[in-house]
Amino acid sequence: MTVINVIRQSTGVHTLSDAIAYAPDGRELQGPKLFALPHLPAIIGVRGPMLAAPLLAEMLGRVVGSYDELRSSIAEVVQTYMPQIVRMLQGNQEPETFDIVVGGISRFAGPDSFVMSTHDRYGKAWIIQDHGDLVLSPLNDEIEQAITSEFRGRGIDDLDPVVDGVRMIEIQRENWSFGDATLPGGFIQLMSITGGSITTRIVHRWPAPAAP
Repeated sequence: MTVINVIRQSTGVHTLSDAIAYAPDGRELQGPKLFALPHLPAIIGVRGPMLAAPLLAEMLGRVVGSYDELRSSIAEVVQTYMPQIVRMLQGNQEPETFDIVVGGISRFAGPDSFVMSTHDRYGKAWIIQDHGDLVLSPLNDEIEQAITSEFRGRGIDDLDPVVDGVRMIEIQRENWSFGDATLPGGFIQLMSITGGSITTRIVHRWPAPAAP
């Protein structure tokens, strides 16, 4: 299961994800899950089928012309292209089921972020959801309690996207209880957008599992 977290600060938006993905034939692979749309400017991440993130980033990046247009029209655009999306993701389980996590700079609101899901597992489908300045996905009661306890008394602008962002994903791993969902791993990618600049880097790597 993919982890995508968002730290939305007054000066920009920082998005972090793990790297593990599974091909339709079951092979475990690693790669980036966050993609930049610098002309909007925006960051796109997807929790769902393998290859959904680059496909949706390419599609949305060519259809919309600004971050605010992306926010207002993402549901309509994805619904319009859903037949093509499903066809191109054939072989994956539930190719029509995914969460799109977006961060960017709004012309009107400044640093902004939202989530839109094509399903109703975590809320209404096809609705823009603004979960606030800190988005943790996935989230359960144990993760929420542990992060609240560890970071109590600190404002969102006090957080270091590298040190604290990595620690939050470690807390998610330590409190993982999502059925048979695979623990996030590989590496942690951080993508940050501040003003008109988007940067990305690998801020943590987990040791490869020992060979059997």
